[in-house]
Amino acid sequence: MIPSSFLASRLGFSQVPLEKPAMAIPHALFVFLIESYLRSQPFHEEAYLRSNPDVAEASGPGISRPPRNIT
Repeated sequence: MIPSSFLASRLGFSQVPLEKPAMAIPHALFVFLIESYLRSQPFHEEAYLRSNPDVAEASGPGISRPPRNIT
């Protein structure tokens, strides 16, 4: 899970003290912000496969796949 403080800083929001009320945003906007942030991050296939050996096993050894741009 991505810490909310990290997301807030990356999206340019300042930390809001707990005594201040929360701000509600529409679900669609929240999804858009999270997707935009995630799309801006690099994807490291080798690290992903090391962290998910079941996926690495399912993809099989020696399978050559061209890089994909996930959007």
